[in-house]
Amino acid sequence: MTITAMASQEVISISLRDTTRGANDSTMSVASYPVGGWGDAAVFEYAKNSVLVGRSLVWQQEGASTSGQAVVTASDGVNKNISGTFSFTARLLVVDSLGFHVDSVNVTNGVFKNIPYSYFKHP
Repeated sequence: MTITAMASQEVISISLRDTTRGANDSTMSVASYPVGGWGDAAVFEYAKNSVLVGRSLVWQQEGASTSGQAVVTASDGVNKNISGTFSFTARLLVVDSLGFHVDSVNVTNGVFKNIPYSYFKHP
């Protein structure tokens, strides 16, 4: 499952992988999803300050998580919505007047609540 949120020149993307199997396989497991874990795991991405280069939108600061976790606190496979919390640290590649350099960002106290989703079962 991937959730992407955009607000005023910032983007956060949360991807959760649930490898458990149950009677209702369209429900995400209520569990902790750590960055870099085997099986059930999470990946977070962060981007800030987009600019137009030619006809392409390019993010001046972007990067993937180096640590963190999401906790799914509620999951409803019948009504297809999910809730939880997240926090992470991402390493950023920054492009500015000094050139390219590496920075980091800490995202804390993140919340997703009753996010609707669709489920597609692979053949």
